[in-house]
Amino acid sequence: KNSQRRAAQDFSYSLEQIKSLMNKIRSHPLHAIQDATQLINFISNKLFHHNNITLHLISDLPNAETFYYHSLNVTTLSMLIAKLSGKTIQEINLLGIAALFHDIGNMSIPSAIFRKPSYLSNPELNIFKLHPIYSVKLLNLSSSLKDEVKEIIAAQHERLDGTGYPKGLMGSDISELTQL
Repeated sequence: KNSQRRAAQDFSYSLEQIKSLMNKIRSHPLHAIQDATQLINFISNKLFHHNNITLHLISDLPNAETFYYHSLNVTTLSMLIAKLSGKTIQEINLLGIAALFHDIGNMSIPSAIFRKPSYLSNPELNIFKLHPIYSVKLLNLSSSLKDEVKEIIAAQHERLDGTGYPKGLMGSDISELTQL
C-alpha cells in the first residue's frame, strides 16, 4: 500500500515537472534541459533502485493533459525497456531525455490539424509528419543538448523496413536506442 502511494506521488511529481519544463522550452531552453536532466535522473533512480516500480499508463485523459501523460509514459516505458535490454545508465538517461522531448514539435503543428477528430488529409498528414523535425528545431535553442538525443528524436518514426518518416531510413541506419 505504501509503495503504491509513493508511486502515485512520484508520478504526480514527475507530471508537474514535465508541465513546467515543456512550458520553459521556448523561453528558457537551457533551464528546461537542466530540469529535464534532473527529472530523468529521478526516474532512472527509481528504475534502478526500486524493484516495485509502478507504471501509470493512463488512457482516458482530459485533452489538455494528454500530451504530458504521453510524454511521461513514453519516457518511463523507454527507460524501462532500455534497462531490461541491458543498456548502461548513460544510454538509459540519454534515451529518457529523447523520449521526454520526442513530441515537443507537436507544439508547432497548427491546432486545427493536431486536434482534428477525423482522419487527416494527405497535405495535413504531411504537415503532421514534420513534428520530429520541429522537435529538433525547438531543441536546437539549447546548445547543451547532446546530438544523440536530437538524432533519436528526429528518427522516432523511422521503420526498419524504410517505410517510416521523415527520411525513410532503414535497418542499421536507425540507431539501436532509437529502435527501442
